[in-house]
Amino acid sequence: MTSRPKSKRFSIGDRVVTKPSLVVNNYHPDLLKIRDPKRGTVTGLVYKQNKSGASHPYVEVKWDNCSQSNLHAANRLWMEKDLEAKTADFRESLM
Repeated sequence: MTSRPKSKRFSIGDRVVTKPSLVVNNYHPDLLKIRDPKRGTVTGLVYKQNKSGASHPYVEVKWDNCSQSNLHAANRLWMEKDLEAKTADFRESLM
């Protein structure tokens, strides 16, 4: 089995934000609220293997309002510069 080359979406020093999460009240479109994302800086990249042996990228992030770094799955983060466009797409997909 050949392994695919690992793509790097994030680099050390990149500014990232968490993807939006919803506060849902009876799922009425007028009541949907999107929480403000956490913002931080990438301090490291790690690949972890799951139970079946596939490796997944994780990003170590130093959040702006926290003194410690946290490890997050790369698919839960966006680049800070893309936040406005992606949030608009996210809101549009809910309606």
